Amino acid sequence: MILIVEDDPALRDAMQQFLQEQGHLVAVVRDGAAALDLLAGGRIRPDLILADYNLPAGPDRLDLALRLRGTDAARTPVVILTGDISTGTLCDVAEHGLLLLHKPVRLEELTQVIQDRLPPAGEATRLPASPPSPDA
Repeated sequence: MILIVEDDPALRDAMQQFLQEQGHLVAVVRDGAAALDLLAGGRIRPDLILADYNLPAGPDRLDLALRLRGTDAARTPVVILTGDISTGTLCDVAEHGLLLLHKPVRLEELTQVIQDRLPPAGEATRLPASPPSPDA
């Protein structure tokens, strides 16, 4: 399952639709607080997290990514999405061992990144009976 943490509703919806069309199970939230709530409550256990670099409501930037990754002993892969191309941002992301994708994200690049980071077939986490709503 892939967790998308993205404030922009158009981008969030487009990524969700694209990933579902590719056969992925997807949960989406709009901010860091909602993402942490889902994980802390045990409602989901994602195999990969796509998180915006700048988020409202709760932790933002790399703090959220590190907290999300740190909630799971398996160290869930986190991909940071951003339009920020500053050297500081690039260094921060690289220093913490996270992958950065620049917005706008090319679908081919997103697909390859996901394939490279998801666990082998049969090891992926199953989605609970009802996935969280996009506005969770």
